[in-house]
Amino acid sequence: MKKVSIIIPVHNAADTLTVCVDSILAQTYSDLEVILVENYSTDDSYRLCQELQKKDRRIKVIRSEKKGVSAARNEGIRLAGGEYIGFCDADDHMEKEMYAYLVSLLEEKNASIAMCNGFVSYEKKEKALAVYPKDVILLDRNESILTLHRRSFLNAYVWNKLFLRELLTDIFFDEKLDFAEDYDFICKVLEKTDNVVCGSKKMYHYIQKNYVRDRKKSIEPYLNAQKMFEQYYNKWMTAFPNEKSLFTCYYMYDILGLLAAVSKSGKQSYSKQKELQQIVRMYKKAYMQAKEATFVMKICTLSASISILLYAWEYRFVCFLRNR
Repeated sequence: MKKVSIIIPVHNAADTLTVCVDSILAQTYSDLEVILVENYSTDDSYRLCQELQKKDRRIKVIRSEKKGVSAARNEGIRLAGGEYIGFCDADDHMEKEMYAYLVSLLEEKNASIAMCNGFVSYEKKEKALAVYPKDVILLDRNESILTLHRRSFLNAYVWNKLFLRELLTDIFFDEKLDFAEDYDFICKVLEKTDNVVCGSKKMYHYIQKNYVRDRKKSIEPYLNAQKMFEQYYNKWMTAFPNEKSLFTCYYMYDILGLLAAVSKSGKQSYSKQKELQQIVRMYKKAYMQAKEATFVMKICTLSASISILLYAWEYRFVCFLRNR
């Protein structure tokens, strides 16, 4: 039995960490190591990590030297001793068969990455993470990159996946990113992998957080994310010249999400808001004609091109309806 290393960044998670860790320790696949990376918590998280470590020898606890989820995950990757590596958020949990299922997919299909479906839990409801094919699907490198950007069943989350350790030998999270860091990581991994196996079973429970960035904080993470989005957009447009409409849609979706996030920073980010609005206007015509663009996103695009304030309120309303 090959060991699975599960990396959990812990930041102010004292209220949820026990449920999360218990769901991992209860896995039917028992050859595990759980790496808790305490990351500058101001609550009782570190003490709780130490208490959990005393209860099960499979738990390791370290304190991150740098702030941020990317830095915490990277420290976990460096420490991991398993042949497989997985990630979990400290306020989520999973079904007890999840890692047995993912390991079986990897070994049966001789794949580098395995993934499963899951649930997204909002304040008043829970729904499936995505609509998955009924059968297990094996994708090669190009198919996986295209499927990711179709926003279908292969997504840019790291917590519903299991990776071969050797695949991550020289791949880490970009510590400059505090926004869309998962997308950057998944793209780097997909560029290196030979294949990805996609299973349909719902195994992971993602808790939608009511997280709002402090308005007083720097918008630098958003600037870094914008540069990253642009770099991948240009790369994919060159690598897949017949799929320009697909990648334009994905890029616009990211820019709209970035604009919604930056708009919460108020006047200090006004120039960046206007710059993002200009990008929306630049690609609006192509986006409105793209078959991959949804009706709701087309409406958001029109609003963003007219008024940032209008778009910000519209975006919040869409999120409100989604969470009900």
